[in-house]
Amino acid sequence: MSSVQRSRNHRGCLSEEPWLIAKLQDITPFQLGKATTYIREFLFSMNFDEVVLSPLETHPISYQNNTIDIEEIGQLRFNTEPEIWESSNFSNRYYSISPLFRKELIVNCLRRSAFFIVDVYQPGTPDTMLSIFHGILSKLGDKGFTQKLSTLPFGTARYDPSNDGPSGRFEETQWVITSGYDEGHSFFEVDEHGHSTRREIFLVTRFGFLEVGVLGITGWNRNRQYIMREPKDNEIIPDLGRSGICIGLERLLLAEQIVSIVRTSDE
Repeated sequence: MSSVQRSRNHRGCLSEEPWLIAKLQDITPFQLGKATTYIREFLFSMNFDEVVLSPLETHPISYQNNTIDIEEIGQLRFNTEPEIWESSNFSNRYYSISPLFRKELIVNCLRRSAFFIVDVYQPGTPDTMLSIFHGILSKLGDKGFTQKLSTLPFGTARYDPSNDGPSGRFEETQWVITSGYDEGHSFFEVDEHGHSTRREIFLVTRFGFLEVGVLGITGWNRNRQYIMREPKDNEIIPDLGRSGICIGLERLLLAEQIVSIVRTSDE
C-alpha cells in the first residue's frame, strides 16, 4: 500500500502526512509580506483599524506544556487575547497580524513553532465573521495567492474530538465549518443556551484535513487546561456582543498548494 493510499484510509490532519509535506514549497518572507499587504488593503477598505502587539505575552498562561518562556525576558505570545480586547475601547472594528509561538514536538511547514495569524474583531455574531474570511480569500485570490481556494464550496460538519477535526468522510476538496464543541474544547464564549460558539474552518480533502481558522464570540477561554498564571484582569472585560476570527496565515497560503497536489494525485 502506498503512502498516499494509507493517507486516504487515515484521513487525519494533513500536517502529519510526510508525503504531503515533502511536496510543499514553504512560503518565503517576500510572499508572506505581499499577502499581509493585500490583507491590510482589504481590511482597511472595510474600515478596520490595525492593532500592533508585542511578541511577548502581557498575560502569561499555561496550556498543556505548549507555551514558551524565555528566561529573564518573558513568555512568547501564545494568543492575542485578552490583551487585544482593550482595543475595543478605541475602535469598533479592529485586527492584528501577529506572531504566535508554540512548543511543538513535530515541526514542519504546516506545524510551526512560530507563525503569523490574522486576528479580526467586530460587533455581531460569529456568522458575520465568515464574510471576512470570504473577503480575504477573494482579495488574495485576485492577487494570485488563493485562486483555487477562493472557488471551493463550503460545507458544515460536527466537530469530532476523536480526531480533533470534522466528523465524516469527504471525497470532495472543500471548506468545512465545524461546530458542536463542548466546554472542554471551547476557546470562545458560550451562547444564551450554554453552547460553545467556537467554530473552526478546515480545508478538507480525500487525504485528510487542515485547520486554517477559528471563530466565535469574544470571551474567556473555558478550557480548564488553559490556566491564567495571574488573576483575570478585571479591567479587560470581553464584549459578548463582539465576535472574532483567527486565520493561520502560512497555513492559508500553503493550502493553495495542497489543493493542487490533491488534484494532481487524483488524476
